[in-house]
Amino acid sequence: MNFFSTSVVTQNFLSWFAVLSFSTFIISLLLIPWAVGKLPPDYFLHITKEKTPLFSLNISSFSLLVIRNIFGFILLLAGIAMIFLPGQGILTILAGIFLLSFPGKRKIIRLFISRHSVQHSLDWIRAKRGRQPFLWP
Repeated sequence: MNFFSTSVVTQNFLSWFAVLSFSTFIISLLLIPWAVGKLPPDYFLHITKEKTPLFSLNISSFSLLVIRNIFGFILLLAGIAMIFLPGQGILTILAGIFLLSFPGKRKIIRLFISRHSVQHSLDWIRAKRGRQPFLWP
């Protein structure tokens, strides 16, 4: 009897995992090209600009910062999962990192965007959306 209950639990887990995998795949196919198309062509040239210090934020901008970090963390986890599952893993990880706020973020972004394959993928997405390619540092 214990074996049966374990297999039902396993089947439920795998079913939810399949739904999550399919959902993140579809969302990444829709959301990432849209977001990449909205960025200005010189976005990566200005990646080192300073952000507002945390202590100068008001309640509404702090709430937005918290929501943005939660969404970024979800994208980061989904991107890591997409490395092993279907989806745009590296681009989803990059999108998650963009949304997160942590020390050393710009260094990690520079590491990602210095890879020719990432630059080529982002420029290809922009070309499909009818946008000009990014200007790379």
